Amino acid sequence: MNTSGWTAKIVIRYFLIQVVSFIVFVLILFLIHYWVAYPFWVDTVLVIAWVVKDVLLFPFTWRAYDWEHNRPHSGLVGFIGDTREGLDPEGYIMVRGELWKACSMREGDVIETGTPVIVRDIKGLTLIVERYR
Repeated sequence: MNTSGWTAKIVIRYFLIQVVSFIVFVLILFLIHYWVAYPFWVDTVLVIAWVVKDVLLFPFTWRAYDWEHNRPHSGLVGFIGDTREGLDPEGYIMVRGELWKACSMREGDVIETGTPVIVRDIKGLTLIVERYR
């Protein structure tokens, strides 16, 4: 896993949000233990499993806690797609098997359906594209 983007702030955010679910989980276990008689070690194993689950999931979910960097689809820049609905100035393109709203990079540039385009930028959820040559 790439840990280069982890900061103390991200780890703290993750921890604080997980603490709430952990407390709820422990309270539910307490209530179940109150009504059903079973060995205490079962609760201990379940609590340890819950903590291990949170630790193991962090490398896969830490980007969701990086709120300062709004870059959910920045990986699309440079990808080539084709127009599904002509861009005049906006339309839809297919990139990596997903349909995206797109806008031509050059004002007044009409791009016909089926024309290959390359993603140059992203503004919100709209891809900024130009013809791929």
